[in-house]
Amino acid sequence: MRKIVLLTIGMFALGVDAYVMAGILPSIADEFHVSIGKAGQAVSVFTLCYALAAPLFAAMMSKTNAKHTLLIALSIFVLANVVSTITNNFIMLLISRGIAGIGAGLYSPFASSAAVTFVHESKKGRALGMILLGMSAGTVIGVPIGIYISDIYGWRMTIWFIVAIGVVGILGLWFRLPVIQSTHLPTLKERLAMFQNKVISLVMFITMILSFCSLGLYTYLDLIIASYGFEKSVVFIWMWGIGGIGGSFIIGYIMDFYKKPKIILIYLMIIMFLSLICMGIFQQIAILVAICLILWGATGWGAVATQQKTLIEISPEHATISIALLSSINYFAGSMGTLANGIFLEKGIDPLNFPYFTAGILVVAIGLQSTLIVKKKYSEINQ
Repeated sequence: MRKIVLLTIGMFALGVDAYVMAGILPSIADEFHVSIGKAGQAVSVFTLCYALAAPLFAAMMSKTNAKHTLLIALSIFVLANVVSTITNNFIMLLISRGIAGIGAGLYSPFASSAAVTFVHESKKGRALGMILLGMSAGTVIGVPIGIYISDIYGWRMTIWFIVAIGVVGILGLWFRLPVIQSTHLPTLKERLAMFQNKVISLVMFITMILSFCSLGLYTYLDLIIASYGFEKSVVFIWMWGIGGIGGSFIIGYIMDFYKKPKIILIYLMIIMFLSLICMGIFQQIAILVAICLILWGATGWGAVATQQKTLIEISPEHATISIALLSSINYFAGSMGTLANGIFLEKGIDPLNFPYFTAGILVVAIGLQSTLIVKKKYSEINQ
């Protein structure tokens, strides 16, 4: 597990970068004289490039040792964030955010694939959970620190904070991570070929809905909390992060014990649905809103690990390709969710209503997951 810890440092940096934007978007909007909705494009371009990075750069990186790929990816991420800290042009900020997303998109699936090679089959769920734990820890520990730094020194210093974590991650990988047997980075053609499997296609589509809902909504959590009438949104963002780190830690043990990720996922989605609805119902009661955020964070992060485990079970020989594709879809859908909510804001829709809209969309994913479970049971009966 010590080797996996080295991989989680980079994931921690990715987690801070991806989620701290929810707290510093107002500062970025003020400095560049743009609306919050337009400032949200900094999140959309990061997540979109994150989603497209691995398939587009597969040919270039396919013969590179996995350790070197991780180092190159994290270095791209760090250097792009350096550019973000020094630019005074909004377009250049968006470009640098996109390049950072490319580095993150290469790093994340490789970290997950590398992690499962370090452990026995019986501990793969925990290995995947630890990788997600690194990113979720970035939200519960890094995001509040990043927002605090932004409040005192400005948002640019927050990005320098991310750069510093990334540099530590690079040094750890360089000096402590052993050379990993080269893992084939799937090309775009190979990834698209995975959709020929109808079950995998359904798993991917369900993940797309989940990410659209959870990641897309989180970007504007600061505004949602403000619409509830609370001033210290960072406390509530922290609650979401606490849930995320708890969910990432526990889900691996749950999967290794229960061994039915499809069933686990449907429970997670139902809990997420209820937490989003209850946020609106109990919006005046801080403690209940905090509990809802903890549950939302825990189920959102836990769902990613269950889908990874499901794909490994469906096709173990294509685990690297399917996990990489899942990562791409996860963040592509998140970027679309961020973009959609940004458009809603530009159209004057109250952020107060966002959780209700998201819960409504989540019902579709719950229905599809139920169909997937029923089909599997039906096929088992007929065998």
